[in-house]
Amino acid sequence: EVVLPAVTGDWTVMNFCPKSNAKGWWADRDIVLAAVAQCADALGLADKLMWEDRDLVLSAVKTSYEILTKCPGHLKSDYYQDRDMVMEAVQQDAMALKEFNEEFFSDLEVVAIAARQNIVIIDSVQPKFTKRYLEDHTIALLLVEHDVQNFERIPDILKQEKDILLAAIKQKGSLRSCTSLIGMDPSWERTSMGWFVVPDGFRNMLGWIHKRYGGLPIYVTENGCAVAADTVEDAKQDHFRARFLEKYTGAMLKARDEDGVNVRGYFCWSMLDNFEWCKGYAMRFGLIFVDFKTLERTPKQSFHAYQKVIRAEAAASTGSASKRVVAEDSPHCTLTSKRKFGA
Repeated sequence: EVVLPAVTGDWTVMNFCPKSNAKGWWADRDIVLAAVAQCADALGLADKLMWEDRDLVLSAVKTSYEILTKCPGHLKSDYYQDRDMVMEAVQQDAMALKEFNEEFFSDLEVVAIAARQNIVIIDSVQPKFTKRYLEDHTIALLLVEHDVQNFERIPDILKQEKDILLAAIKQKGSLRSCTSLIGMDPSWERTSMGWFVVPDGFRNMLGWIHKRYGGLPIYVTENGCAVAADTVEDAKQDHFRARFLEKYTGAMLKARDEDGVNVRGYFCWSMLDNFEWCKGYAMRFGLIFVDFKTLERTPKQSFHAYQKVIRAEAAASTGSASKRVVAEDSPHCTLTSKRKFGA
């Protein structure tokens, strides 16, 4: 049996900075939206892949235009600008999906999970958005209708744009895994980023999603941890990440096998050490160590630990010649690692 890899086509920061350069072509929203749609067409592998067209919208918007810890980090940014950026991101998503559907499908069957977390967080600092509840497993609609409340800087949404957004949101969704710390167990470990390691919480969250949304297929699109190891000798012995992956994949498989959660896929972040936003090269998420001076790559202990997990899962799966992320009727869970073009 085969576990097929998945590839992330990454536009990195550009797609969140269309208004950061008033004289640049990114300032023209029509050009921006058309470019994203063309990208969807250029990468048009049609039904060969499952597409996740946007990652970390909330993180990019909130950290770039509100708390200013990531580029472009405007010093005079306000809460209305980050709302504008959310609108840009949603419109780009919708245009890409519209282009993809019209080119390749008459009835694209892509149903995922939508959650209210983005709206809850954005609403805490923004004028209230008008929220409309949709059928077909989508419980929240972000920025399709809004109250401008006499703030003329917030753009109105044209009727045709609203129709495109509604059509897109009815077909796809995502759950942004933001959390708010209410309490903690002193025994919990932390990654080098300061994030808690709570695999039982991961299992419980998957169970909650399963119950809340009626057993929809769940794809864990990003899970991993940062370990600050600057030398290849330290990286080869990254016991912390190896334990992390064993515990989290173990918790996920228990959720699937013991709790009946409909988990279909898992992406480990990431295959290679990468440039981690404002943390630069200090925070290493990769299963493979990268010497950023020579670009030499060395598998870490966690690489072999994750390889063992994948092999065990493939060996335990029976009844199909091949397992793919797009195989909606497969009873098995596909595990893979996430990387970027050019990495």
